[in-house]
Amino acid sequence: MVVLSPPLFFSRLYGFDWYRGTLLDWVGRLNFSPGAPADIKILELGCGPGDLSAELARQGHNVVGADRSGRMIKRAEKLKTIAEFVQADALTLPMANNEFDAVILASLINLVPERAKLLEEINRVLKPNGVVSVLFPTSSFNGEKAEDISSKRNLGHFSAAALSVWAIFGKSLDPEDICNEFADAGFEKISTDFYLDNGLASVTACKSGNAPKQQAFR
Repeated sequence: MVVLSPPLFFSRLYGFDWYRGTLLDWVGRLNFSPGAPADIKILELGCGPGDLSAELARQGHNVVGADRSGRMIKRAEKLKTIAEFVQADALTLPMANNEFDAVILASLINLVPERAKLLEEINRVLKPNGVVSVLFPTSSFNGEKAEDISSKRNLGHFSAAALSVWAIFGKSLDPEDICNEFADAGFEKISTDFYLDNGLASVTACKSGNAPKQQAFR
């Protein structure tokens, strides 16, 4: 069995339709699409090897990808993209207050024990009426669910194995709990969506503020 380094593994993972498609479906519901205003500034926390950040940059957005892992950032910096990459801890970001129109996190909030502090930091760097969205596994995302998805989609061996590993070992969260935590953090207009046969969920909300709401979101 070939063991891949984490940056290479996640880069390869992004090549699978079920993974890349889910991420693009998720951000697509936030209207990150061709034709949206190009001056939207997006922060992706836990950007890994940078593939999603690069994709959003190709759509014309101003994107900063941040990850705590230096190896991930080094891999991301090799991409042919205008996205900027920064090594940073999500709990102590080196960004200014009210800097971003949107902050997105794919399978990171479920790995951070200090979620209240994470949401406080996200709130700090978001502009008034800015959008935050997090994507994470739910309790229904297990080995049986992975086998069912693999069978329905006729996934190859490595793709099915990657899905199974994520389903079995990924830390799951209850979407209702995350909605409540968003509310406690002061976010508004909280909504939930589901993906991969309800195995993944997203929670999306807006930072309160008096500025006109960006038309690019919902």
